[in-house]
Amino acid sequence: MLCIKNNLDTGEISDDNLLPENSSTSSSSSAYIIGHNTDLSTEILLRLPLKSLLELKYVSKQWLSLISQPHFVRLHCLQNRPSINGLFLVKPSYGKIQEFEFIFLDGKHTEPVPIKTLAFVNDPAGLRVEQSCNGLLCCSSFQSHISKRIYYIYNPATKHYRMIPTSRMICSVSLAYDPLKSPHYKVIFIWKNDAVNYHMEIYSSETRSVRLSSCHLPASKCMFYTSGVFWNGSLHWIRLRNSSCYFDIDRDALKVMPMPQTIDGNNGLRVEYFGVCRGHMHLIQMYGTSMTHFDIFEMQSDYSGWTAKYSIDLEPLTYLYPQPVLDESVFSGEFLYRCRFSVLLVNEEEDSPSLVLQVPNKIVSYDIRKKVFKKIHDLSPVAQGDGMKIYR
Repeated sequence: MLCIKNNLDTGEISDDNLLPENSSTSSSSSAYIIGHNTDLSTEILLRLPLKSLLELKYVSKQWLSLISQPHFVRLHCLQNRPSINGLFLVKPSYGKIQEFEFIFLDGKHTEPVPIKTLAFVNDPAGLRVEQSCNGLLCCSSFQSHISKRIYYIYNPATKHYRMIPTSRMICSVSLAYDPLKSPHYKVIFIWKNDAVNYHMEIYSSETRSVRLSSCHLPASKCMFYTSGVFWNGSLHWIRLRNSSCYFDIDRDALKVMPMPQTIDGNNGLRVEYFGVCRGHMHLIQMYGTSMTHFDIFEMQSDYSGWTAKYSIDLEPLTYLYPQPVLDESVFSGEFLYRCRFSVLLVNEEEDSPSLVLQVPNKIVSYDIRKKVFKKIHDLSPVAQGDGMKIYR
């Protein structure tokens, strides 16, 4: 049995920190063999959860080097297909410092919060998150002039970051990262140099270089002012009532993506949710101001269309978390009790698919199969209200 000890006072990482629990020769020999046999250490570490690996990185320089290797990261992802442990909620802020509130999806709050602010680099222009993809954050120096803005790719788990300067007038930036396929990521910048033409540049972390895409982007599609959703090797953008599109990164081609049929004559159509979880891309469309009945659509892998996968009834939210809302009828003058909510995540766990919802002052989960609600997080006062963004 091994006793793990850190030099907490000095912060040093040393192989001497891997010490036997007693002074017996056999125990010391076993500790030495395990600690210095790379193949054996790899097999053991691959079976540990991510939280344990982050702690073990500080045991010795050898383990730090092993756990940080891209090949090890990819093997660990393949053997432990990542589930979503939590969400970063960005609190409303008008200053240079963006603050986060971390939501543990299991409702537990005993684990340390990954980050509370963006402090990985001292940028005088301040930092904000532009997008996230499978654990990576794309940040920018948002108070700089748009043509002098610096972009950063930051991994909160490893505390590593990479700076990507640009001189373009960037319209949007998107991340493409799938740790199950490659340890490398790509950053897609969309920019325009006049009133008509849009262009696309692709940065590769593998080559650390930027290439200009030959793909033509129609100027009429203002959807490119938002970040794309990465799935199936492509970035996806939604356009209501019309065909949307996706960009196949490897083939450098923009393609048409169909949309679900809409009800004729309905105004107020909006996208309540558009995202990816565990290899599934979902879409929720709603009509009007208060809809508790809706379908969750899933895109087919061949892009043949959307399938209504789940039918949802959130009417019980009205009774669990009631909020007075003035009746829409101008003649009644009465208050009705409804519940404002927003869908933060369609959590596609195999055994228990669920929705993560924001309701007034709280984050709750809804088990789709059991039709049960559960409170998982109380929002701090500064994080309550509209205008919040979620990253994962």
